[in-house]
Amino acid sequence: ADKYFTPASNIKIVTLYTALKILGDSMPALKYSIKGDSLIFWGTGDPALLHANLPESRVVDFLKNRPEQLFYCPDNFMDERYGTGWAWDDYNYAYQVEKSALPIYGNTVKVEKKVGDSLIIKPEYFQKFFNDSLEIERFRPRFKRSLANNKLHLEGHIAQVDSFKQTIPFK
Repeated sequence: ADKYFTPASNIKIVTLYTALKILGDSMPALKYSIKGDSLIFWGTGDPALLHANLPESRVVDFLKNRPEQLFYCPDNFMDERYGTGWAWDDYNYAYQVEKSALPIYGNTVKVEKKVGDSLIIKPEYFQKFFNDSLEIERFRPRFKRSLANNKLHLEGHIAQVDSFKQTIPFK
């Protein structure tokens, strides 16, 4: 108690300031190479692509308007899916998305139910991964993703709650 040290929160503020100064207000979302009639592209780890809480990325429009055939190359990602010290069993929580070279939608699925509405799943592509056959009595329902894939199971009964919201990381 009698030793002086810089609290971790202060270091986070300095880290944010330094990152903003170095990175500026944007970063490249893709790297690409054109070979004849082919455009080969790689991700840079930019989390903005189709993320609901970030400004719209120009990546989709760029790729849509290209005359070349598109080829995504995932081979530039040479890292582990989680960072050092991340708890492996937190894979189902929104704060622990897997790292990837080309994150889309923040690498998360958003599930929401409002009063009187049915379940809304965004992006809709993930509807096929949901399976509500597992019924476990819980006070608060939640979806749990399988560790090895994107199969999602419901724990609890969503019909018994008025509203529901959950963000789930995907592989």
